[in-house]
Amino acid sequence: MRKLLSILLTLSLLVSVLPPVAQADNNIRQSLNQYIEENYGSIPVKDFFPETVNGKPFNIIEVNEIKDSSGNVIKDISGKGISLKIPNYGEPFDFTQKFGMYRYAGYTPQGLPNGAPNHPFDEWGGGILETRKWMDNPWENDGVKKKIASQLGVSVDDVDEMFPVELSLAVRNIPQIREKILWGLLLNQYNGEYIFGEGPGLGINYPWEKKIMVFYPPTPETWGRGCMWHYSGGTLWYCYLWIPNKIPDAAPDFYPTPKDSTEWQPSYKDANQCAEIYYYEPGQTEIAFPVNLYNQGEEAITDFKAVWFGKGDDPVKGWQEN
Repeated sequence: MRKLLSILLTLSLLVSVLPPVAQADNNIRQSLNQYIEENYGSIPVKDFFPETVNGKPFNIIEVNEIKDSSGNVIKDISGKGISLKIPNYGEPFDFTQKFGMYRYAGYTPQGLPNGAPNHPFDEWGGGILETRKWMDNPWENDGVKKKIASQLGVSVDDVDEMFPVELSLAVRNIPQIREKILWGLLLNQYNGEYIFGEGPGLGINYPWEKKIMVFYPPTPETWGRGCMWHYSGGTLWYCYLWIPNKIPDAAPDFYPTPKDSTEWQPSYKDANQCAEIYYYEPGQTEIAFPVNLYNQGEEAITDFKAVWFGKGDDPVKGWQEN
C-alpha cells in the first residue's frame, strides 16, 4: 500500500510540473488532428501533426506584428480580427542580424524549415509574382525533389513518400482559397510594396492553388503554409505563401459601391458586381461618370484610379484602351 501511494505521489508530481503552455499546445494539436481527419480524410496519415518531428516537440507560434523589408509595420491585417497562429516543431533558428529575429520558427510536420511569421520578406528580384512561371504540381519536378531531399538529408526516393500530395490537392477545394492566399500575400511586402498585382483584388484570377505544395492546411485555429517553385536563369527559386484561415469582414479604408448601395460588402471585390456600363456617341471626346468613394478607415488620403474595358489586358494596370 505504501509503495502504491509512493507511485501515485510521484505521478502527481510529474503531472504538476508539466508546463501549462505545453499542455495547451498539445490540446490544440489534438484538435488540429481531429479537424484534418474530418476534413481531409484522404490524407494517408493517422496523426498529421505528431507529438514530435525528429525529436522536436509540437508547439504553437503566434505573432501580432509583421514588418516589411524596410522595417515598416504592415498594417493590412492589424485590427482586422485576424489571429496569426501557426503549428510548429522545435525552436527558432537562423538568426538574421539585420532584423534582430530568427528567419525560421522551427520545422513543419514534414521536417522542413517553417518560416517565422514575423520575419520580413527580404529577398525579391522585382516585378510581381504572376510574371514568374511557377510550376503546376511542384512535387512532380525532379529539381524540387532534390532540393527538399537536400534540406531533409534524405534520398530523392524517400522524398516521394514524404510529399503531402493529397493535402495539396485537397486544399484546392477550400472555399475562397484564392482570396485567402491573397490576404496571406499582404504579408509578403517588399520595401512597402506588394509583390502581386496591385492589391488583394487583382490577383484573384491567378491559379495560386495549383502552384502550391501545402505543408499544413488552414484550420479554425491556425493558418496554413505552402510553397511555390520556379526556374529562372537555370536556378530553382521558391516562395513561401501563407493561407489564412479566414478573410476579414471589415471594409477597406476607402471603397466604392455599386449604384443604390452605400455599405461595404465583400462581394464588391468582384469587378463584375461593382462595375457600371457607360456609352458615348461617335465623335464624343469626353464622358462623365459619377463615383461615390467612401472612407471609414484611419487614412485620410488615397490614390483613386479607374480602369475600363478595352483591347488590352495588362496584369498590373488593368483594362485600358489601346
